[in-house]
Amino acid sequence: AIDRVERLVHRICTLRPRVHVIVTNLLEREEPFNEQIETTFNPYVEDRVANQASLGHRVSYLDMRSRVPLEDLPDKLHPNAAGYEKMSQAWSESIIALVGPPGDDGMRSFV
Repeated sequence: AIDRVERLVHRICTLRPRVHVIVTNLLEREEPFNEQIETTFNPYVEDRVANQASLGHRVSYLDMRSRVPLEDLPDKLHPNAAGYEKMSQAWSESIIALVGPPGDDGMRSFV
């Protein structure tokens, strides 16, 4: 799965070189899925993002797992309202870090 994500990011960045891709890790799950996520995917996401950035692609990493705990996934898969709020805040912070705050006349360029 991690190789597919990296290929997808590479393809997106190659086809749309002005785009900035934010890549996140996977949220916590119940076992046996959590062990798989923690051994075969999440430990590699940040390094794969760094690899794509070293190729000149506009890409950054967002650690979503640290922002949304399992308690915010009542069915152990989908976030509740609090979980979605935490996800929204994390995405918002990542996007604002790239483009500047709302109403900022000095908005950073994407070109």
